[in-house]
Amino acid sequence: MLTSRAVLTLMIGIFILASGYSLANLFFVVLGIFFIMSSIISMPQIAYVADPTQIEVTREIDKKSIFAGDFLLVTVRVRNKSIHSFDYIEIFDGYPEIFKLAVGSNSIKTRLRGHEEISFSYIVQCPLRGKYQLGPMKIIVYDKKGMNFEERIVHKYDYILVYLCNFCLLYTSDAADEL
Repeated sequence: MLTSRAVLTLMIGIFILASGYSLANLFFVVLGIFFIMSSIISMPQIAYVADPTQIEVTREIDKKSIFAGDFLLVTVRVRNKSIHSFDYIEIFDGYPEIFKLAVGSNSIKTRLRGHEEISFSYIVQCPLRGKYQLGPMKIIVYDKKGMNFEERIVHKYDYILVYLCNFCLLYTSDAADEL
């Protein structure tokens, strides 16, 4: 797919090409063709080399069940299974909107060489009790110029059970006794 940068370059190229034809200026015609070709020339290359299915992502959480208000450590491991390197890759890990991101970031922008593995971690705080799911993960691979991209959503989910803490139960029962 084309990025906004590629669409802008394509539109400028069409404008310059049309101006070159209307003004009978060979320089504008060649420049317009150059702009158009530069935005679409890497499309076959990204389809061949930048295959997001060759990227394996896994998520590890430190606990399956926690108390409300506690923190949860999430580690995401990314492994390139192919021999090709990905020059610009973005990985996003989804978490529920009610969670608060305490430390780190749930996304990474990096370069991934052939058969390389990287990992990143972040910590979220779970404020309310309930059953929540982490996921899905989104992988976006860009070409070298940032004109084209391929996107893949990985539907891997981890479930977290958040309990009401004992202190909260004591506090609410004392408040109910006073009423």
